[in-house]
Formats: sequence, structure tokens, C-alpha cells
Amino acid sequence: MPNVTLMKLGENCTALYNAFIDSIDEETGEVDLAASVALDKAQAEFEKKAVDVATVVRLLDQDASAYKAEADRLAAIAKQISSRRDWLKQYLADALIQAGYEKGISGMTAKISFRTSEETIIDDATRIPDDLMKVVTTYTPDKTAIKAAIKAAQAKGETFEGAHINTKLNIQIK
Repeated sequence: MPNVTLMKLGENCTALYNAFIDSIDEETGEVDLAASVALDKAQAEFEKKAVDVATVVRLLDQDASAYKAEADRLAAIAKQISSRRDWLKQYLADALIQAGYEKGISGMTAKISFRTSEETIIDDATRIPDDLMKVVTTYTPDKTAIKAAIKAAQAKGETFEGAHINTKLNIQIK
């Protein structure tokens, strides 16, 4: 069956399994050999397709890891370049100010000028009045503590409102 999805192969296995079970003679226990062979073949095809899909997942994981490593490498280079740029800008500003060029310089490839800006520096935050302070409060559910509380409530035969534990199967491909 070329280009058959894994789900279709699974449905086919289920149907063949049911047909195999139905073919068992209840009195003698004999089975239909053709149904058994068809089921074995379908299961082998399903297992091969499942392994092939898992292999693709592993390859995609490898690709994602490689791209992440490359992105991290490029981000580190970008950070170095930005740091070098910042240093050069400060170096240029210091040199221009020291030489008395606060009004700037213009050339063929660049125009250098200064603009005035203001920056607030906090010398001692404890001396700032409360009405000038920002209050930042973040409430985030502590899932680990909530899970423990749910399990404790369940152990006592009680219910827990607002959250529940969902048991799921996590596929692992190695």
C-alpha cells in the first residue's frame, strides 16, 4: 500500500484483528490461517511505517538542534559586533568632545552630530517617595504545588477546585 498513512494502517490492523478473532472456531479453537497471515502482514507494515515516522522525528530533532546551535552561535557573534560598535561609538564621541567638535563633523560617508538627552539616575531608591515607585506583582500558578495539593485532596477523598491532573502518554524516540 504505497502512501498509506499510519492511521489507515492502524485501522486496517484493527479490522484484520477483529476479523481474525471472529474467524476463531469457538468449539475447536481453530483459526483461519489466511486471516492470521493477513494480520501478521498488516502488523509488520504498520510497525515499519511507525519506525519510519519515528526516524523522521529523530532527524527533525537533529535539524532543530543544529539550527538552534547555529542561531546561538550567530547571536553570540551579533552580540560581539554590537559590543564592538558601542565601544567604537563611545570612542568616537570621547575623541570628538576632547578635540572640541561638540557640533559634529560631516564627511562623504557619515555625518556625526550630538543631541542632548536626559537620563534619570537613582542614587538611593530607599529615599524615593512611595507614590513615585512602581509596584510590580505577578501571580502565576505554582503547578508543582498545585499537583501536590490535588493528590493530597484525592488521597483524602476530596475534590480540588480550579485545576486537575491530566495523565498523558509522552512518546519517546531514541
